Amino acid sequence: HTLSNLESIDLSRNQLVTVNPTRSKIPFGLGTKLRIIKLSQNNLTQFNSEFESIGWNLFFEFEELDLSYNKINEEVIIPMFYSVKPTIVLDLRYNQITSINMINVLSYEKGFLGLVNSDKMRAQEFRPNARVLNVNIANNPFNCDCHLYSLLHYVRKRESRFDHIIDKVTFDINSDELKCSSPDQHANKLFYYLLLEDISCSVENKSVCPAKCSCSYYPESAQLSIQCSNRKLKSIPNDIFNYTRYQNIKVSANSIISAIKLLSLDLSSNFIYDLTPLSALSSYSSNVVNQNSIMVDLNLDQNNISSLPNLSYPQAKHNLKTSPVNLRTLSLRYNHLNLPSSSTLNSLDYIQDSFKNLNST
Repeated sequence: HTLSNLESIDLSRNQLVTVNPTRSKIPFGLGTKLRIIKLSQNNLTQFNSEFESIGWNLFFEFEELDLSYNKINEEVIIPMFYSVKPTIVLDLRYNQITSINMINVLSYEKGFLGLVNSDKMRAQEFRPNARVLNVNIANNPFNCDCHLYSLLHYVRKRESRFDHIIDKVTFDINSDELKCSSPDQHANKLFYYLLLEDISCSVENKSVCPAKCSCSYYPESAQLSIQCSNRKLKSIPNDIFNYTRYQNIKVSANSIISAIKLLSLDLSSNFIYDLTPLSALSSYSSNVVNQNSIMVDLNLDQNNISSLPNLSYPQAKHNLKTSPVNLRTLSLRYNHLNLPSSSTLNSLDYIQDSFKNLNST
């Protein structure tokens, strides 16, 4: 039976563990009049596999999907609905949701903005009145790490000048019941107190993060922070300035960082005396920074450095075309440096920030 005239279905307060086990496009029938699906207070644990497969473009009158008070325990990918109704409600309150993924929403917006920019009149004809999807996500144990960044960035920095023709998603972001459960530095913090620049993910990939160090990724600045301070290191970690090391960094089973823009490397308070690895940066210049470049902020304060390597600037100049990493700042405070030779300083004249307190001991 196609349930062609079904408008509303209420299966709340049952013991349902699944409603779409076969990943059907039409688990609730083929009727285009379906407006409301209520599934609250059940035992559903999966959202993406159960609901992302549904052909929402078949339900032109759809208004509400209530999944509150279930046991959904994953990162939820927000779907796009294609109803003609001006407002659609997706209720995900009181579950075990750890994060929100905006990939479908962002992909839709990117495609529609492309249409708007190429033919605004056609875009207005295609979508004369924009829909609003209201998503309620309060009372979930959110892990406020880098996986949540796309949601926070969307609600705070989304371009609004095409709101009248581009569908948008709203969240109960200012709710007093919307707070972080983890990590520790954000535990119990309300969402509206979260700063985008403070959102990060721990990177434990050994091919990226050197032994004895701790590493974090900050999506707002596309920065990888490597903390190796006070680790009794005698040398700069091997291959630390290798560009390929920082491509396609895996931070979780389903999340990969394609590239970073800034590498913040803290090697302070160690026993490092040899700066030979800096020769790998001798050919890197701020004059050739491009969208694929990595800027490096290097902190070597409080080490045993007594001299700087004599880098060959002419050779550096010759190799500029193959220089994807650029030294931006270098701090050498509280070392044992004597005044560097003029040739050494000339070889480093592309470093944007000058050395600080070179003769401090």
